Amino acid sequence: MAGLELVLLLLAASAALRLVAERFTIPYSAVLVVGGLLLALIPGLPRVELAPDVLFLVFIPPLLYSGAISIPFRDLRRESGPILRLAVLMVIVSTAAVAVLTHSLLPSFTWAAK
Repeated sequence: MAGLELVLLLLAASAALRLVAERFTIPYSAVLVVGGLLLALIPGLPRVELAPDVLFLVFIPPLLYSGAISIPFRDLRRESGPILRLAVLMVIVSTAAVAVLTHSLLPSFTWAAK
């Protein structure tokens, strides 16, 4: 399957999943994840490999845009403190977890190498 045909087919599938999400009032991103999982489990489908550029240029921007448009500014402002705290805290925690795990699995990596 050509790259353009694949992208158009995936966009059509994501549009159909959007309708499903609106029909059942389920978050669109959750429906996309479940739809992708179900699509991946269908036997006999050819293996699809997309370049990261296609993913980041075609699929991610509409998701971010729709999320940015649909969030009420008042709620975002009210929750900005917890959002920022969690964002900073989780970056620090995940960095530390990766460093500890890497150091325990590969002792040749020094702490400074992380």
